[in-house]
This record gives sequence, C-alpha cells and structure tokens, in this order.
Amino acid sequence: MYDFIKHNVNISQNYYPELLGQCVVINLAFILKAGWAIVKAFLDPVTKAKVITEGSSYTPTLLKYIEEEDLPKFLGGKCDCKPKGCILDNLGPWSDW
Repeated sequence: MYDFIKHNVNISQNYYPELLGQCVVINLAFILKAGWAIVKAFLDPVTKAKVITEGSSYTPTLLKYIEEEDLPKFLGGKCDCKPKGCILDNLGPWSDW
C-alpha cells in the first residue's frame, strides 16, 4: 500500500503539478484526517499547501474562495441553483439547453 500511494503521489505532482488550484475537502471524518496526515507526508510542500481539510465548520473557508452568491445554500451560501448554472444542474456539452 505504501508503494502504491507513493507512486501515485509522485505521478500526480511531477507530471500534473499545476492542475490543482485549491482543494477544500469538507466534512472530513476523523479517520480520514488521520489518513490524510499520512498521505501528505509524501507530498511536495507546494502541493500540500493547495489542499485544505475541514470538518463540519467549512463555510468560512469556502467563502474565501467562492462568492457567497455563487455558493449553494446547502454549503452555506446564497445560491439556490436556479435557473441553470449551478452544481445541481446537468451542465456540459451533453446538455442541449
């Protein structure tokens, strides 16, 4: 398992270093936080700084990166996801609207 994690982390940070702008992982359970503590030991410091882990009090952190009007209500924002243009809509090249 150790070799597998190390191998995948090396591929991600060495071949795709700038694909990740910022990652906020919310509602992270205690056991997953412990797992993250192990995984981040293998990460480059620049990559590690791009990942933020939050428990149930995540809204203030999300609002640092997403405007309150654009953040869906179920995440603590003001967006009710209507009309089309939100996470709950089926947006993409497969949609005819």
